Amino acid sequence: MVRRWRWTALCALLALAVSCSGDDPSAEGPRRIPGLSGRILAIGFSGGENVQVYDLDTGKTAELSMPANVEVTEAFWGPDGDTAYALASRFSSLGTPTALIQARLYEARPGADARPVGRALDDTDGSAFSVAGSRVLAAECNAVDRRLLLLDLEGARRWDEVAPGCVGALSPDGSTVLLARGRRLMEEPLDGGDTEPVADLRT
Repeated sequence: MVRRWRWTALCALLALAVSCSGDDPSAEGPRRIPGLSGRILAIGFSGGENVQVYDLDTGKTAELSMPANVEVTEAFWGPDGDTAYALASRFSSLGTPTALIQARLYEARPGADARPVGRALDDTDGSAFSVAGSRVLAAECNAVDRRLLLLDLEGARRWDEVAPGCVGALSPDGSTVLLARGRRLMEEPLDGGDTEPVADLRT
């Protein structure tokens, strides 16, 4: 999962390295970063509506197409390591005076249009977003609905409620959800079993 501040700092360092070189980077082509390899995802700076793939081996970048008028809040690689996914949100009034944040998960590859995965989520800003393997956790949280939802990228690809609440995170292996219930942290197995207390937040 890509956090905006991490890649903001990284891109700032990349920009500083280029500007301090005194050379025109366009004249030399892509630049490699010594000692680093692989690919990273970075959320675009122009309103957050695009996702960039930066290849550390070649120094080349590719932009992943996102729908118009959305803000990308999260981006991460899928289980295959080649497909990127992004959580993008937009405001919608739905014909009422009250604005609603709607978010949707998209599957994206260079040179292709992004494809939606699962239904749109209401009142989802990414604050409870968590990824572990093929499992993705998000929350719908407003005055009426307060629920944690799970989607399996290698399964049915639909959002299913796994627990009530607005705050939660997946364990590293994706087998359990750590969630807040009152003033206690609880651990809920996703494949069956009882919810167990983990910690008391008052101590």
